[in-house]
Amino acid sequence: MPRGEYLGGFERMALLAVARIGVGAYGIAILREVRDWTRTEAAVASVYAALDRARSRGLVSSTAPPGPSSVPAPHSPALWDGC
Repeated sequence: MPRGEYLGGFERMALLAVARIGVGAYGIAILREVRDWTRTEAAVASVYAALDRARSRGLVSSTAPPGPSSVPAPHSPALWDGC
């Protein structure tokens, strides 16, 4: 299997956090889960990067939360769910 097809450790932790939280998981909650498990610091940007890679592989999906958002589109909040 080519190297790019394997999940990294942080990607696996982010996916496990999505599974544990369930429907409606969002970036900060996922980050808190990962920090609690690993007892290490991580940036929320690394969570979103890992989830974007997982989404490109079809492992998770995201939707916009209900209601209006005052945050511009590229940075708008997303709710994550396993596929």
